[in-house]
Amino acid sequence: MAHSSKRGKRLKLVVEKTLESAESTLKADGITKLFQTLTAGRPQLAEAIEEYLPQLLEQIKAGIFSDFEKLCDELRFDDQFKELECLIDSSDHPRTGSIEEPLNLTKR
Repeated sequence: MAHSSKRGKRLKLVVEKTLESAESTLKADGITKLFQTLTAGRPQLAEAIEEYLPQLLEQIKAGIFSDFEKLCDELRFDDQFKELECLIDSSDHPRTGSIEEPLNLTKR
């Protein structure tokens, strides 16, 4: 789904940034420590986690993002965001905030 509304684009950036942040904080040594009762005395298991974790994280990230896109399509988020933006633009009330992209959410 192409997000053409400002809020739709921003929501997509938030999801992407959240997934990137989660991926960057989840490290193999953290996983082996978390499951140390399983990995203790099994160096091959710890090595397998080290080897396959990046691939697993990419698959998980892609799956979550795909589910996000499907949910946006099913619930017509972008259409609803466009409608909201039209209502806000045509409103006589002064705006109290901006929906411009914050600098820390821009995609690298």
